[in-house]
Amino acid sequence: MVIAPDRKAVVAVCAGYNEAGINLVCLDERRERQFISLPEVFNGLVFSADGKNFYVSGGDSGAIYVFRYAKGKAELEKTVHPGENREAVFLAGMAVQPATGPCTCVMRPITKSGNSVQIP
Repeated sequence: MVIAPDRKAVVAVCAGYNEAGINLVCLDERRERQFISLPEVFNGLVFSADGKNFYVSGGDSGAIYVFRYAKGKAELEKTVHPGENREAVFLAGMAVQPATGPCTCVMRPITKSGNSVQIP
């Protein structure tokens, strides 16, 4: 779970018992505001430095889901597959470089291109 930079919502990755996806919970109303179903997710979740996007890792699907975020709501913008030729990778933790802002995702196992990738 991550509190959105505008402090309007908590974004949570739901990857367990029920449907996979992300859940946005309104902090003022203390209730679910939005659920977006995704095929497969993992625990990687991070906001961009400007707070206008967030990224969710897709575990062994090799996908990174890129969302637009504004006023407590999210919209899936695109899905990217950073592995070379969509090779088998496990996308786990994510981080944003504070000075420059690109999202970096840790990949396991280490691929030919290294063990991390930057998402524009």
